[in-house]
Amino acid sequence: MQQVKAQDSNSNIQNNQSYINMITFTKFYNDYEFMAALFYNDMLDSEDIYKIADLLTNKISDNELVNILLHKPNDHDNQILMNAFFERHNLKCNYPKQYIVAKIFYYILQNKILLSDGIDFVHYDLSDYEAIKEYIGDDIGIEKIIADYDPIDDGHLTSEQSNILKSKIYKNMREYIKQYQTDGNKQST
Repeated sequence: MQQVKAQDSNSNIQNNQSYINMITFTKFYNDYEFMAALFYNDMLDSEDIYKIADLLTNKISDNELVNILLHKPNDHDNQILMNAFFERHNLKCNYPKQYIVAKIFYYILQNKILLSDGIDFVHYDLSDYEAIKEYIGDDIGIEKIIADYDPIDDGHLTSEQSNILKSKIYKNMREYIKQYQTDGNKQST
């Protein structure tokens, strides 16, 4: 497993661009809980909210969503309106980062998100480098997955070695999902 030095973690945060754009969250717009979790963890900007509102208005009629579309895509009021939408649908609650990680893993296992994009997103956008105790990802319980994925990402493995590690990663993802949610839905606590 990779250990992180405090001085390296700060420079990594500054040097890594956000991976959130690598995953097209608009294709998950029907998953209100997932969208709410991303929203309440400040992972959707006003333009993302605008795109999601645009897609949702094709399915449902909602005043807040229509009002979002009447604003410019980068308008700050979009966040206020999306908050009202989620509150009205009883989705105003605290979603831990682990819930988002479990959803990302669920969608990886469903082949809706590429393994590389999902791991990079979880690693760079969800892991809090300030909270790491010893290994990358230990702050959200994904250190084993990150450690197994790094050799695959380096590209120096045979396809057989890569497949063995992927099997191990998928097994660990399924265990993570069981711990934080069931069947892709938030587990009640």
